[in-house]
Formats: sequence, structure tokens, C-alpha cells
Amino acid sequence: MTSLRPAERVLLAFFAYSVVASLLLGAAWKVALAGTGAAVAVWMIAAIPPHPSRSALRVVNPVLRDWLPLALVPVAYWQMDFIRRPGSAAAFAQRWLPVDAWLFRHTYPQMWGGPASAALETAYVLTYAIPVAAVAIMYVAGRRDRVDSFHQVFFSGTLLAYALLPFFPSASPRLVDPAGWQPPMNVVRHFNIWLLDHADIQSSVFPSGHVAAAFSATFGLFTALPERKRIAGGMLVLALLIAAATVYGRYHYAVDVVASLAITVIAWRFSAPRPRTLWFHANLIALF
Repeated sequence: MTSLRPAERVLLAFFAYSVVASLLLGAAWKVALAGTGAAVAVWMIAAIPPHPSRSALRVVNPVLRDWLPLALVPVAYWQMDFIRRPGSAAAFAQRWLPVDAWLFRHTYPQMWGGPASAALETAYVLTYAIPVAAVAIMYVAGRRDRVDSFHQVFFSGTLLAYALLPFFPSASPRLVDPAGWQPPMNVVRHFNIWLLDHADIQSSVFPSGHVAAAFSATFGLFTALPERKRIAGGMLVLALLIAAATVYGRYHYAVDVVASLAITVIAWRFSAPRPRTLWFHANLIALF
């Protein structure tokens, strides 16, 4: 058996947390079962020896360990819908809807225009492709050896945000306040709403999983490919568009975005495989 990669340890820790939380909070047994199964999947990925006798396996195993963990991200997210802390989504909305109303006090749908609205909605839907795209970028750049550095930062920030979801019961402002400000409809927005209605969790929107994934991927690329700042810069632009789209589309409250950004910065600070010195602060300034 090979040793676990740091990112695989992060995944195992998260699924162990989901199992313990589900048992303590009396959640559905399916959560504990799914968490256990996902943890076993991670362990089995690492259980294949790194230098098997067959040359094909010598190639397949590292590739599996680079790509297969990404398939566990939606599993981790959906689990959080069944681990719920008792609370009222309305109470959350009453606290943060006034903040959003203040932000949109001089805004009306027509001022954005069709292209701007479509661009933001497209950025929002691209969130789902970001982890796969990031790993593909490292493959194309010839830096497969740094994929785990990306995974370590990406999973740390994303899963930390997911772990907080059960403790902040809340509902999307587009559902809580349907009579309030709404952006213009277009094909992409129709698709986003359909996807959220059919595949999103319903227990919480705080913090934003979309924003956490986008910025965690940005910081992960900056860590794994420090010599390719333009790549991380391009991902940063997309992450900022996603952050704006989550509030613009009323998928999240503004506080969800701020919290996710703070979580991902903290996770990056403590999870990136590098000395935690002025290097971090200088490059954080350079990135922004």
C-alpha cells in the first residue's frame, strides 16, 4: 500500500467528519454509509502499489489518483443536505436580506443589459467545470507532479466551506424573496435555476460552495503553478465573476460570498505546501 497524499488525507478527514456529524446529529443512516463508502474509495485509490509489475498500472494508478478524487466533491456536497442543525432559514434571511437590498438599492434589471447578464450566468455555471479544468491545465503544462499541491489547497478550502453548511440553515434569496429584485431571464439563467432545483442541496446556502470552489481552485493553481501567474490570474477573473454572479443572480446573499472568500484565504494560508513566511503575503498581494 502506498502512503496517502496530503489531499487524500483531507478527503478522508472530511468524510470522517461527515460520518461523526451524521451520527451525533441523528441524520439519515445514508449519510454515514455514503461517507464511509467515499472514505473507503479514497483508501482503495491509495492502496495500489506505486510500482506494480505491469507497466500499464504504473501509468493508470497516478492518473486515477489525480482525477478520481474530483468525483467525490459532489458526494461531499450532497451529504451536507442530510446533516442539519435545527434552525430557521427565515431567520437567516431576515438578517441578511436588508444588506442585499441596500447593495441593490440603485440597481434594476435593465441596467445590466443582456450580454452582461448572460456573461455572469455563464460564469456561474462554469463553476462545475473548474476543478476538472484546473487539473487539465496542469497536465497540459507538463506539471502532473504538482496536481496534489493543487488538490491540497482546493479540497481544503472547498470542503471546509461544505463542512459549515449544516450549521447555518438558510435558503436562497431568490426563493425567500421572490418579489424582490430579480435579474433578467435568459437561456443560461433558466439552465442554472433548473440545475439548482434538481441537483442543489436545500438545507443551506451559507457559505457559498460555488465561491469556495472557484477561489480554492484559483489559490490552488497559484500554489501549483507559481511560474504561470497569468493562468491563476485568468482563474481569478472567473472566480470574481462567479462571486458577483452568485449575488447578482440572487443565488446567495452577499455575506455568503464574503464568508467563502475568507474561508478559502485561511485554508490557502494553512494548507499550501510551502513555507508560511513573507512568500505567502507577497504573492497574495501580487495575485490581487
